[in-house]
Order: sequence, then structure tokens, then C-alpha cells
Amino acid sequence: MDSLSQIVLGAAVGEVLLGKKLGNKAQLLGAIGGTLPDLDILLNPLFSDEITKLQIHRGYSHAIFIHLLLSFPLAKWCQSKWQQLISFRRWYLFWSLVLITHALLDCCTTYGTQLLLPFTDFLVGFNNITVVDPLWTLPFMFILMVALFLKRNNPSRMRWALAGCTYAGLYMLLTLCNKYTVHQHFESELKAKSMSYHTLKTTPTMFNNILWSGIAVAQDSIYFG
Repeated sequence: MDSLSQIVLGAAVGEVLLGKKLGNKAQLLGAIGGTLPDLDILLNPLFSDEITKLQIHRGYSHAIFIHLLLSFPLAKWCQSKWQQLISFRRWYLFWSLVLITHALLDCCTTYGTQLLLPFTDFLVGFNNITVVDPLWTLPFMFILMVALFLKRNNPSRMRWALAGCTYAGLYMLLTLCNKYTVHQHFESELKAKSMSYHTLKTTPTMFNNILWSGIAVAQDSIYFG
């Protein structure tokens, strides 16, 4: 998804796991971690064609196996800086989750994510939410921001963070329900018109989860609606 969405999700992970120990720094670290996988775009100038750029993006930088490996040095560095506050185990859990949740969120959008590299280059893409959906990002962000104005030992801080995560989770569940409903609708319309096809893709249009598009590919035709 867009960078702001990834920042908010990373900040939420940081708040839930480290907020009581680090306060607002937890959200800052989470926000930084939430953007790390997308730094693969810095490699774009090395390639001239757009197809190669797309192949590189959401590749090894978004693979779970790489995230689990990268979390070791990141956790080690953080432990050396905050040794008395947080254990290496918790730091490793933080970095693993903040990186993996980034990749999982991208899997919900179009284009696909090579989540299982280097074992397979299969593109995981559920197409249930658009790359930019303000109704997912903005309420999540504003709910999470409330925690920034509370002291780290205030119990309400965790409640606000969990409320933001709950909203984000329920909204994502709604998009999956919408996806199923829309997909079923397109299938029934194609069958009613006796249009045979071998592939059907349904995706939400930009900035919302209400207006959807569908593309059905047949042997010699493409249907769009």
C-alpha cells in the first residue's frame, strides 16, 4: 500500500509491543521499520525498463525469509542501545512483525508480492483493497495518534492502540467480504450471458472499496466491467 499506510501500521506494531517501555519512540521506530521494505525503489535508477523495476519491487525486500534474517542484526543493534529496557527476544519479535506485516499488507492489494522468496517466486495478491484507501488509513492513523498524547504508563494508551488495530482489522475483514460478494456477482453475470472464461480478476478502484472492476480473460476475448 502507500507509504503513509505502511508507516501507520508499523507505528501500531511499535506501540503495542514497545509503547510501555519507550513511549513515543516506539511509534517512531515502528514507522521507520514499516517503510524499510519499500526502500527497494532506490534500486530503480539501476534499471532502464519498467518491467524490471516492477519485478525488483516487492521481491526479496518483501520476502518473509529475508525479514526473519534481517531482524537479527536490527534486534542486536537495538538491544545494545536499550539493553536495560527491552530483551533481545522482544526486539526480534518487534522487527520481525513490523517487516512481515508490511509485506502482508501489500499482499492485500493488486500487483502481488513475492512473499515466499527464495523458495518460490509466486506472487501473492488477494486484491481486496486498493493501494490507497483513505477509509482504512486515516481513521487508523487518528486513533493511533491519541496514544501519542498519553504518558507511556497510562493504561488508556494501550487501549487506543488496540482500538486502532481493531478498526484496521475489521475494515480489512469488510474488504474481504466485499471481494467475495463482487467476485460472485461478476461470475453470475458472465454465466448469465454465457460468456466462458479461464481467468477472472476483481479489484477495487482507487481511493475506495465500493466501486470495483472485473476482468475476465477467455481464449480469444477479454471482458471488462
